[in-house]
Amino acid sequence: MKEIKTRSAVDSSKCAGCATCIHVCPTVAYTRHAQRPVERHRVPPCNAHCPIGNDIEGFMALAEEDKWDEALDLLESTNPLPGVTGRVCNSPCEGACNRGHFDQPLSIRAVERALADHAARRGRRPGVRRRKRRERVAVVGAGPAGLSCAYHLARQGFPVTVFEQAPEIGGILRYGIPRYRLPADVLDQEVASIGKMGVDFKVNQRLDGNIKLRELEKYDALFLAMGLPVHRKPDIAGKECAGVMAGLYFLERVSKGEPPEIGRRVLVVGGGNSAVDSARSALRLGARPTLVYRRRETDMPALASEIEDLKAEGIDIVPLTAPVRFINEKGVLTGVECIKMEAGGIDGDGRIKPVPVRDSQFTIPADTVIYCIGETGDFQWAPEELIIARERIEADRWGRTSMKKVFAGGDVAGGPGTVAGAIGQGRRSAAAIAAYLKGELEPADPEVAVVEAREMSFDYLDPSVRLAPPRLSVERAVSTFEEIHCAAKRDEYLSESGRCLHCGVSPDFSPEYCRGCSNCTSRCPAYAISIVELEKPYVVKVDVEDDMIGDICRICEKAIIHPESLACQCTGTRASEIVAAILKGAKTVVDIRRMTGAHTGCGSACISPIFRLMKAAGLDITSPPQPELYYPSAPEIWDIPEHVIRDFEARGFRFREDKEFLNEWHVAIRAYCEEKERK
Repeated sequence: MKEIKTRSAVDSSKCAGCATCIHVCPTVAYTRHAQRPVERHRVPPCNAHCPIGNDIEGFMALAEEDKWDEALDLLESTNPLPGVTGRVCNSPCEGACNRGHFDQPLSIRAVERALADHAARRGRRPGVRRRKRRERVAVVGAGPAGLSCAYHLARQGFPVTVFEQAPEIGGILRYGIPRYRLPADVLDQEVASIGKMGVDFKVNQRLDGNIKLRELEKYDALFLAMGLPVHRKPDIAGKECAGVMAGLYFLERVSKGEPPEIGRRVLVVGGGNSAVDSARSALRLGARPTLVYRRRETDMPALASEIEDLKAEGIDIVPLTAPVRFINEKGVLTGVECIKMEAGGIDGDGRIKPVPVRDSQFTIPADTVIYCIGETGDFQWAPEELIIARERIEADRWGRTSMKKVFAGGDVAGGPGTVAGAIGQGRRSAAAIAAYLKGELEPADPEVAVVEAREMSFDYLDPSVRLAPPRLSVERAVSTFEEIHCAAKRDEYLSESGRCLHCGVSPDFSPEYCRGCSNCTSRCPAYAISIVELEKPYVVKVDVEDDMIGDICRICEKAIIHPESLACQCTGTRASEIVAAILKGAKTVVDIRRMTGAHTGCGSACISPIFRLMKAAGLDITSPPQPELYYPSAPEIWDIPEHVIRDFEARGFRFREDKEFLNEWHVAIRAYCEEKERK
C-alpha cells in the first residue's frame, strides 16, 4: 500500500512533447494525445518551417493511425496541391525536423505524396463549395500562388475567376517543371479538383493583351500572380546567335512535346532548379550536357537532391566558371569562351562573390547554350498608383499593394521562388482578401514558440532509417521522361509516419492514475512537470481478504516468496497484497501499480519478485507496455542454470549455498502457508 501525498502537474506551455513522461510513468498516467485536432502552446519545427503552413505533425499522426482520409483532409485545409508539393517541394520542414538530431529526419514529402496519390487512386476530391458570398474575386495567373489563392477563397464561399495567359492551367508547374519530376496527370487531377470547388478558369487571357486591367475593376478584389514572364538575357557578346536560348523557354517547349533542336553538345549556364532541370531534360533528348556555374557547387540554390540526381545521371558540373563570349560561325553557335572564377568577398545575399581569375579563359565546344539566370516582369500595363520596386510589385507579407483592393503574390511580388513559398503566399493573400471583403480586422501572424531539439529527450528512441522510396534505374531514367521516383508500399509509409516525434503535442494526463513517484518530474528535459502537494492525502492499497488466503499461499509458495516479504520496500507493499491485487483482476504490472501503489519502475529489486508472483499466478509478462521500466528477464538465483553455477564457482560465487538457503526458505514458506490455511 502507499499513502499518496503528492501528484504530478503538467505545464503544457513548457512541454516539448518528447513523450519522456509516457515512457517512464509506471502507471501509464501519461498517454499519447489521441484526439485531433490538438491545441498547441508550442509548435514543432516542421510546422514552423513549412512555407504553406501545413500541420505536418498532425497529418503524420493521422497517417500513423492509418486514418489517411482524415490526414488528407487536414493537409488539404492548407495545401490545395499536395500531389505537386509531395514531388517538387524544397522541403524546409525536413531540414528542421528534430528527429534529424537523433538519426535521420522524416521523409515528410514522401508521406505527403502518398496521401495525395491514395486520394487520386480512390477518386476522392474535395467537395464542391456552394457560393455563399456575392463579392467576386479575379485572380490573374494560374501558377501555384494563383491556384492557392483561388482555392482558399472558394473554400470560404467567394466566387473566383482565374485568368491565365497560357492555353492550360498550371503556370510554372506545367511549363517549367519536367514531367519526370511532376507528371502532367498529377497536376491535371489537382487543377480539376480546384475547378470542382466552383473556381472558373479562363485560359488564353493575357493582361494588357486581350484583357485590360480596367476590365478587372468590376471585381471586388484582384490578386495578381502572373509570375515573371520575361527571360533575362546574358550580357555577353554573341547572345543573339542561333543555339542560345532561355531555360524556361526550353523547358516550356519540352513540356509541350515540341523540344527545340539542341544538338549533341549542350552547355547549361546557372545553378538553380531551372538549370538542373534543363540539363537533365537535354540528357533525355539525347544530348551530352554540361552545367557551368559561376560560384561553388555548394552555393548552388537548386535542391540538393536534384543536384545529386544530376550527378548520378553522369552530367558534369563545372563550378567557378562563367561564360564571357558565345562563339559562332555565320550566326550559328560553335562554342563558349569561359573564364575561371574564384571566391571573393560576400555579396548582398550572403553568398560568396565570384571574381574572375586573370588570364584563365578557355573554350567549351557547344551546339546549344541554355541560360538560366533569372526572369523579370513585364509591367507596361501597370498604372502609376501601383508601386513597382526592383522589377517586382511592391506588396507586404499578406499581398497588399499600394492600390485599393489589389493584392499580389508569388514571383511577381518578390516571392521566395519556390513552389511551396508561392502556395503559402496565395493562402495568406486569400486570408487578407477575405478579411478585406468582409470588413474584418487585418490578419496577423500569431506568435508561436518552436520546440527545439535540446529540449527533448531521445533516450527512449530506437534508431531507424528514413524512408527512401524506390526509383527508376539511372539507365532507364535518362532514356525517358517517365517519373523517376516511385511510390513505396503502404506499410512503409505507416512506418515512416510512426517515426514522428510529435514535437509540441502534450500528452494526455490522467491524474487519478498518478501515484506521485516523481519519475516524470525528475526526467522531463523541458522542466514542464512539477510535483504538487495534495490537500487530502489518501491511501492506495488492496485488502487481503480471508477467502483469498489459500490462493495467496499457493501462488507465493510456487513463486518461492514468503507472503509477508516486502515486494516493494519503498512503499511497504507485501507479497500478499500483490497477489491479492492479481486475484482481484490485475493483469499487468501497471494494474498492480495502480491498485497497490507499489513502485514498479525504479529498479529490479522490486519488480523481480512482482514478476515472479505474476508468473506463478499464470499471467503473461512477456510484453510489458513500457519495457524500459520493467525487468521480466532479470536473473534470479533460482533461474541460474547448472553450467553457470559451475563456471562461476572459481570466481568466488556461491550459488549452490544460495540455492540451499532457498530450499530452506521454501520449507519455511510452506510451513507459514499451512499454518495460515489451518487458521
